[in-house]
Formats: sequence, C-alpha cells, structure tokens
Amino acid sequence: MAGIGRHMFSRLFSHPGASGRALSGGSWPRVRIDAAIKKRFGDVQGPHARDEFVLYGVLENDVAFVIVLHHPVGRAGDIDQIIFYTRFEGFGADGAKAAAMNRNLHLAAVQIRDAALDMFAGVEPSGEFSEAALNAFFDAWKRDLSIVIGMLTGAASYASAFGFDRDERILALATNTARADGAAAQLFASFIGPARKPVVCTECGGRGKLGFIARLCGKCDGSGLIERRR
Repeated sequence: MAGIGRHMFSRLFSHPGASGRALSGGSWPRVRIDAAIKKRFGDVQGPHARDEFVLYGVLENDVAFVIVLHHPVGRAGDIDQIIFYTRFEGFGADGAKAAAMNRNLHLAAVQIRDAALDMFAGVEPSGEFSEAALNAFFDAWKRDLSIVIGMLTGAASYASAFGFDRDERILALATNTARADGAAAQLFASFIGPARKPVVCTECGGRGKLGFIARLCGKCDGSGLIERRR
C-alpha cells in the first residue's frame, strides 16, 4: 500500500498556492488536513491509524470511499501523501469500460480487480499547507467520481440525475439551437469574445418607436436598447 500514489498526480500541487507563493517540497500537518476533511465531508468515520497510514471512511451522497493519509515512520504529524480509494462491486464493469473511464478522468485511475472496479487518486502535498489547494483536490476527486458512476450506469446523464430532462420549462430555457452552418463557431465567439454592453438605440433615441404614428423601431425591435461590444 505504501507505493500507492507516490508518483501519481502530484501536478495539482506543483503550481502556486492560494497565497500566490510558489510551492516547494515538504509535507503538510496532519492536524490541518484532519480538520479540512471533517469540515468538507459530513459523514466521516475515523481517523483510524494503521502503521504509517491514517484512514478516514467517508460516505458522500450514498457513495463510500476512503481517504488515506501517509506519514513517514516516526513522523505521525507530517503527511507526505494523500490518497483516495473506492471500489464498485456488482456494477458490470469490465476492462473495456475501465479503459474508457481512464480516458476521461482528470486525477484518478481505475482498474478491474476480482470482477470489481477499483478507483484511486493521490497527490504528494508540498509547500505550506493550503486548504484551497486541498479543496481543489477534493473537487477533482468528486468530479472523477461522477464520471465513473455515470459511465457505470450506461444511459444515465447529468440532466436525468437532476430531473431536468423531464422538465419542459427547464429544457426550453437552457437549450441552444444551431440555426446555420458554423453556428458553433459563432456561439463560441459570442460567449468567449468581448462582452456586450446595452446602449441607447441611435435610431429611435431610446423611445422604441419612430415617426408621428409611432412605428416600432426596427433597429432595437422596440426595446430602445441595442448591444455594443466592449
């Protein structure tokens, strides 16, 4: 077990922390990680000490997993590895499905063992302790969990999990429909490009209507406002 995660996924902590200071090699205080785990997850069993490991059992929205903290021999207060592990039995996972999952996972890796699916993720903490960085790892683990569980179900989707696929009002408000060739490129440019700022229509002066008989302004469609990119 000691080799799990020693060389895996350390890039998460190789960037500047929340304070903006560059991280360097080292370990994190167990007491700070312990507090962060209990603060983040509601249903936690532990800690349970086993040799150079400290185990926490977590139940998050009916999904069980273990957080394993590793410390060097004789330095129980200094954590040099944080590992997540969970196992899915009886869900019909096979080698092909595991390979597909691994192509989509961000931090974790899965493998088939004894007809069940094992899932691991691990990092080596470095630099000064950062709760923000630790929470980023928690978030990445949860994202990978959602991918694995979703792929285990086969046909399930995020929309169906929330019931959005059965609500016509939500679908109507959320759907983007392509109207022409190149629509995706146009949508990308609109979404990523310079922001639009509403300004008073130059055609009608903000009235929304034109002329003595008050015709609807064609430039602003009667709103009195038009959008201009900043």
